[in-house]
Amino acid sequence: MSEEHGDADKGRRRRVVIIDDDDAIVETLEEVLEAEGYDVEGYTDPLEALEQLRSQAPPDVIVLDCVMPFMDGPRLMETLTAEGSTVPVVLVTALSDPGFCIDPNHPSATRVINKPFDLEQLLETLDDLASAPAVSDPGSMRRARAASTQQT
Repeated sequence: MSEEHGDADKGRRRRVVIIDDDDAIVETLEEVLEAEGYDVEGYTDPLEALEQLRSQAPPDVIVLDCVMPFMDGPRLMETLTAEGSTVPVVLVTALSDPGFCIDPNHPSATRVINKPFDLEQLLETLDDLASAPAVSDPGSMRRARAASTQQT
């Protein structure tokens, strides 16, 4: 894990958002991914993460736990998709049937990695997804949210 994974285009560090209710997983992934050259934001509260995602430019990839309190991974993905996000998502889960986690309506590539996961597999997955051409309009989530609140 010595090469700079997050420095795919040598001019810009890739941004990854981690959302998992397990503090240890968030802290470990933040340390590993930052050491590999990624800019990382970690959240243990999915509702806080959602608010931050709504107010910032979209990340290159989201690493999302499938089962969390308050809002599970599939529901968070559904909300992001409804608000115009096309950010690729890597779902991490300890469930024996990861099919529960996948949102077939999410327009971008979604990968599922089982817990406990291999860090090299996660890094390869992030490299693959973060290197894909950007398809997300930074303002699309804000515009979709504004339009939906105006309709109510």
